[in-house]
Amino acid sequence: MKRPTTEYISRFKKWQDTAVVKIKDHPTLIDFEKGLDFYSREQSILLKHPKVFNLPEEEIQKLLVYELYNYLEFTVWLELGPVNEVCNLIRMPSFLPWLSSEMKDDALKIYVDEGAHAEMAFALISKIEEHTDIKSMRLEPKFIKELDELILSQPKELEQMIKIFFVIISETLITGTLTGLPHDKTVQKGIREFALDHATDEGKHHAYFKNFFEILWPKMPKDFQAKIGALLPKMILAFLYPDAHELEQILLKFFTVKESSEIINDLLSSENVIEGVRKSILPTKRMLKKCNLFEIEEIEHSFNSHKLMKV
Repeated sequence: MKRPTTEYISRFKKWQDTAVVKIKDHPTLIDFEKGLDFYSREQSILLKHPKVFNLPEEEIQKLLVYELYNYLEFTVWLELGPVNEVCNLIRMPSFLPWLSSEMKDDALKIYVDEGAHAEMAFALISKIEEHTDIKSMRLEPKFIKELDELILSQPKELEQMIKIFFVIISETLITGTLTGLPHDKTVQKGIREFALDHATDEGKHHAYFKNFFEILWPKMPKDFQAKIGALLPKMILAFLYPDAHELEQILLKFFTVKESSEIINDLLSSENVIEGVRKSILPTKRMLKKCNLFEIEEIEHSFNSHKLMKV
């Protein structure tokens, strides 16, 4: 088995010439075309339910706008919240002072990238609201509450590391939206380009946090590894498991409370949901396996109990 990397390899040497914040036009400059969707039907979990799929086309168009808003709001909350909090922590000289100066410098570049992603996502929401006259519901993603609950459930001294690993998980997952939305030609070009730009930057961030994990994990005490590792499945599900509240708020725009509840129950009871989660975590699981996490009984048990070990 290939051994984990113990040295930092920077992917940001040409950052000034490649970062989206440095080279791309702002989302407020994009135009929208008639006949194109605002979100990918393929990526829509709601359209997988026959009742939703059979809505009139005009209502499906509105539903897709709401799904796009939730994706963009998720981006704003994640990048300006946990990710940039952790990037700011990493760059501080007093935090893990043995990290290379280059790794600390690159954390600041990621901070700038993520701030730009958040601002661009927010600007895109405003642009679409103006164009469609459909307002975002400004919903807070469930991962914010679930991160708070994880922190409160553990000793205070684990708080920083819980946040660190929460961000490592978020940055190493490969979601269907990041891979599928940029290439769906039924979606507005400006939205596809935003998603592609986001995914391009995130590819470098993925490599950074994978490398960071491989450097950090072996330095952690064994009991600390077991405690943090057993929390990783909850972190994964906080990001990838569908947000029932968000979905319900969209459905209530088109269905009764009872119908919305039935649709949510149908969708979330499907084995396809957890299979989709397991597919999205394959790169992260490879990273964990490379560092021998599944040889620790508590971690393997936690992944099994959350149904995340199957391929």
